[in-house]
Amino acid sequence: MSADIKIPTVGESVSSAVISQWHKEHGATVEAGDLLLTLETDKISTEIAAESAGILDISVAEGEEVAIGAIVGRITEKSLPASSAALPTMVSQQAPQQAPQQAPQQAPQQAPQQAPQQAPQQAPQQAPQQAPVS
Repeated sequence: MSADIKIPTVGESVSSAVISQWHKEHGATVEAGDLLLTLETDKISTEIAAESAGILDISVAEGEEVAIGAIVGRITEKSLPASSAALPTMVSQQAPQQAPQQAPQQAPQQAPQQAPQQAPQQAPQQAPQQAPVS
């Protein structure tokens, strides 16, 4: 889409104006509200601002006289590169899913280590005591 840059009406008796200065160069990127050119008439000097954003295409040079209502340029909307146009424009608002949190893994509980079992110790066998012989 593009927007024409027209010379506005600047007074009842004024039928033409001179483009005294372009403030942007041909092919420049402009934003809405940027100062584009200055017009001079025999009674007034006025500045023209961009009505939209895009690329400036100048069709009438500085110093030339133009009629009121004449188109002196055009602002062409910037187009996206073909690769960008294929990208989806809607972004999902869902939060990323997280893996369920797990308790830290612990080693399986083991029974406390015990000393290896030994055969019960037997008291040393003593020879049976004999009654004293008399």
